[in-house]
Amino acid sequence: MQQSKFRTVSPVQFQYISTPSNCSVGGALKRSKNLKTQSPYSSQNKEGLYNLAQGENDKNKNRCKEIGIEVAKFLQQINKNESNFTSMYSSIVGIDNKNHEDSQGEQYQYKLQQQNQSLIKQSELQQQEIEQWKQKYEQAARQLNEMRSKYDEDIKILSQEIQAVNERITSCEQQRNYSFFEQKPTGDNLTNMSMQTFQRSLNENDNQIECNKLIDEIAEKNSIIKNLTFALEKQKIEISEVQLRSNGEIEQLNSRISQIQVEHQNQIQQQKMKMEFYQDSQVQNMKIAYNNQIEILKEEINQLKCLIDIKNQEIQTINNQNQRLKYQIDLENNVLKQENEVLKFQIMKKDQQYLEDINQIKNDYFQMQKNEIDSIKQNSQRQISVLESEIKNLKEFLSANNSEQQQLMIERLRQREYYEIENQKLNSIIEDQNKRLLSQRIQSESINDESVKKMQEIQIQCQLLLEETNQKMEQINRENVFLKNQIIHKDNEINNFENIYKKLNHYEENLLKLEEENLNILHHYEQQDKQKQKEKEQQIYQLQRNFENQLKQYDFQLQNLINEKIEYMQMLEIKNQECIDLSLEVKNLQLKQQNIRIDNELLYSKLISLSNTQESNRVLNDPFNNTIQFKRMSEQISLLQNELMIKNKELTQMIDKYQQLEQIACQNQIKQVDQSLNDLMKKQIRKSSQVLNQ
Repeated sequence: MQQSKFRTVSPVQFQYISTPSNCSVGGALKRSKNLKTQSPYSSQNKEGLYNLAQGENDKNKNRCKEIGIEVAKFLQQINKNESNFTSMYSSIVGIDNKNHEDSQGEQYQYKLQQQNQSLIKQSELQQQEIEQWKQKYEQAARQLNEMRSKYDEDIKILSQEIQAVNERITSCEQQRNYSFFEQKPTGDNLTNMSMQTFQRSLNENDNQIECNKLIDEIAEKNSIIKNLTFALEKQKIEISEVQLRSNGEIEQLNSRISQIQVEHQNQIQQQKMKMEFYQDSQVQNMKIAYNNQIEILKEEINQLKCLIDIKNQEIQTINNQNQRLKYQIDLENNVLKQENEVLKFQIMKKDQQYLEDINQIKNDYFQMQKNEIDSIKQNSQRQISVLESEIKNLKEFLSANNSEQQQLMIERLRQREYYEIENQKLNSIIEDQNKRLLSQRIQSESINDESVKKMQEIQIQCQLLLEETNQKMEQINRENVFLKNQIIHKDNEINNFENIYKKLNHYEENLLKLEEENLNILHHYEQQDKQKQKEKEQQIYQLQRNFENQLKQYDFQLQNLINEKIEYMQMLEIKNQECIDLSLEVKNLQLKQQNIRIDNELLYSKLISLSNTQESNRVLNDPFNNTIQFKRMSEQISLLQNELMIKNKELTQMIDKYQQLEQIACQNQIKQVDQSLNDLMKKQIRKSSQVLNQ
């Protein structure tokens, strides 16, 4: 029985697959295509959301840039006001000797301070706005990322649903096609019945035109069905012809296989004859080859043992060298610590002396000012009392005697001369005071020169420390060169082991070939030589085990050497990084030293400008204005001295940090060298134990 190629379908399946008359296969395909393109989120909405988010981000970026530009402008204005403040203050102090103008200068100074404070507040507000805009920008970016992740998940879910719907549609279309071919005869009967009923209805309703149209359509459908049946019959005939051809080809192939089998049996018999002839000669050659290979392996094992002894000696020498290096490094560290402590103690002493000298100078200066002011006040009071008594006497003389006016005029002239002489004396006293102040200024300059010398000494000490770091860097470079040479030596050893490994692989290939030949020989002569076969199998098994063990040992040694090479390379990279970090730190220290020098020069220029302002203020005759100006100048001098103290402290802190960094780097290097040496010792001990166990 020939099985039908069409699959049967149950009534339930047929009902499920059936579609209304208006539907067609093309419509189903169109619906499936539409499903693939549809999604719950339209592309326009996605693009709109994405464009909105991008627009907000662009606005935030532009706003941040604008705020940054405004902040920069405010900072420039603040710097300009600060630079103009000193010049304005010096001009205000040296304009006139009147209290009114001094009060105007103070008011102008107060206004400038208020402006600076307002600008600072505005800059702080601008910075707060910048931070707020940054937070908004970050939130928008996070929301965008969340929206993107949600869209991706929705797209994945929809693509899975679309695939499931497409698979469902294809299965429905296949079942529909199968049902169409299976129920063709029933469909023909149904069409005939429908034709009869339709003709009756047409006869009743007298719609001949519509009936003729329907008859033509039915005839066309019948012709299409006939064409389909004719095509199916043609396909069946072609399939039967193909089956006949394939049966003939199968028979030809079977005959060819039988011929090949006969030829193969003949070849096997010929090979058996040849193997019987060459059996004895091959067995002897095998024995000779095995003995030669065993001798070669013994020689190689002895060579490896010698190499292991040499490596152990090298490790001992390396350990001795490392111990010496440790001892030297410890000594150097102790010496450096002592030197650093001595330098710190000296710097502390110098700072204390400097502070004591400055305090003494301040006290002397204030005492001189107080004494001079008191003496001037006493002289002025005495003069005023003398003048008042004389005025009283003159009034009495005027009231008593008008005739004595001429004499009084003469006395007045004498008094004027006396006053002029006293004024000259006062001017000479003021000049003497100015000279004393100049001498004090010269002393302060000498003290400043001493401070500059101290700073130069500190800079020289920093340069010495830098030279010491350079020497240490050279030592590290030497160690790197030594490690590189060790790596080259290890590479050569690895190459030697690789050559040995290649030789062993070659021996293994030869063994495999010999094993194949032995298996063929033993297969043909199992009944004749069972005892010989057992002995050979045992020998081969032992040799294989020996070779496998040796190969494993060589593989293990190669891996150990490769790991050692990797560790040395890592150590080199770490030391190179340390060298780079030290060089960067040295550069940073040099830059900071330059900045400190520049700051010291600025402070020195400020001191000179203050001394000039002192000279200009000392020319003034009013004692009250002098006291106010002296107080201001003393306050400015104290501020500058505090700034100098802060700079000196920064220098000492930088030196301490640099020393701590050097100590940490030395300790890390020592620890790394110890760890590497311990690891090498452990590995070499393992190797030696494995060789001894062999």
